[in-house]
Amino acid sequence: LLTGNSITQKFVSSSISVSIAIKMALDCGGVFAKVVLIIINIIYMILGLGLSGFGVFFLIHHDETEFVTGSYTVGGSAALIVGGVFTIVIAILGIVAAAGELYPLLIAYIFFMVALIGVHVVAAALSFYSKEKIQRQVVKQFKEYISEYRDPSDDDYDETVNDFVDAVQESLECCGLNGYLDWVTENENYAFLYGVPDSCECDVDDHDDSSCTPTVTGILTNTDIGIWTKGCNESLYNVIAFNSVLLGGSAMGIVLVQIVTVLVSIALCACIISARSQEHRRTRIHSVAYTPLESYPTNTVTNQFEPIDVKM
Repeated sequence: LLTGNSITQKFVSSSISVSIAIKMALDCGGVFAKVVLIIINIIYMILGLGLSGFGVFFLIHHDETEFVTGSYTVGGSAALIVGGVFTIVIAILGIVAAAGELYPLLIAYIFFMVALIGVHVVAAALSFYSKEKIQRQVVKQFKEYISEYRDPSDDDYDETVNDFVDAVQESLECCGLNGYLDWVTENENYAFLYGVPDSCECDVDDHDDSSCTPTVTGILTNTDIGIWTKGCNESLYNVIAFNSVLLGGSAMGIVLVQIVTVLVSIALCACIISARSQEHRRTRIHSVAYTPLESYPTNTVTNQFEPIDVKM
């Protein structure tokens, strides 16, 4: 039977084994991998909160953005919310797995992260693929809203329509879809009564090029200012193209970071498995070293102890 002293020795040896395993994990770069994973997943958590927040915002204000995106607002908002929540859950899983050195959770984390990489690759592809479709949708809506533009005193005045048209023309320094004459062809009554909106007007003195032309008779009611000569069509296409490339490029950048995260996770997982394997081997050695002689197998013929095979 084992004596109290031998039991104490086994307990001490087990504690030493655990310490050795932890040291091996540290030597394997485990601490560095843990810190990197925790920091990255905190960033992922913030990103997930941001995505969910944007999704909720667009879902609440979908009436204000549907005029641009059409029927895609609700679906896009839902996708942002689901993607954000999924990102938060994965980030929490990664933090718990890394901090606790729980390799089963790390394996699950790696699996979900690979799935998320696939989602972002698809999102980047859709961003580039849907660029022209979105461009056509926005240009179509802009043309329709030129015809629906009204003076605030009119009964059918829609503030959302006017704000969108004015915001586009002011920010892009343009007038109409293909030019200021669109206000005559698409909204004859408004052009006859009011000329073009104030968002079409520009200061000639501040623009030496041909982008701002002096007064156009019959179009401007204020003869002391000029008017933007270019239409908004090309500028809208350029803005959407730029944002599509930016969105797709951002998605691919996130994919690269996620690939690094997966590699770091695999390295940490390998460190943990290696350390625990070494701990298991050393525990077996110590348990054999402190086994009483009565427990060793003997040869009944020679009455000699049989060798015990201890695999390192």
